[in-house]
Amino acid sequence: MYLVKNKSGLYSPMDESDFEESKSVGVGNVVKATKPRNYLFHKKMFALFKLGFDSQDKFDKFEVYRKIILIKAGYFDIAPTKNGEPYYIPQSLAYENMKAEVFEKCFTDVLDVISKETETAPEQIKSELAGFY
Repeated sequence: MYLVKNKSGLYSPMDESDFEESKSVGVGNVVKATKPRNYLFHKKMFALFKLGFDSQDKFDKFEVYRKIILIKAGYFDIAPTKNGEPYYIPQSLAYENMKAEVFEKCFTDVLDVISKETETAPEQIKSELAGFY
């Protein structure tokens, strides 16, 4: 459910579907609201991955490349194997799995990795992505 803050400082459902969902919340119940991530910024992240993917020839599949870059940027969980060796699992970029502040830092870290691997200045990459956000 998305809420919009009005000039009066009160929150109300953003659209009809949110209004319908709000009906399921009982009077006196507490609802936690968080600021959602920006959809256009999410698209910009994937454009960054695509730019990096198109500039390399090591990986054939975009999803594999994206996951490798996330791991290189430090966004992974470790699952030990039976013999104790670490197995790296890239973290999810899904809205519900990564808060906006973490996503912004992740973007910067991914940009740094792609910049180094493509030997392209971060500012140049940012200018190529300017139309996304």
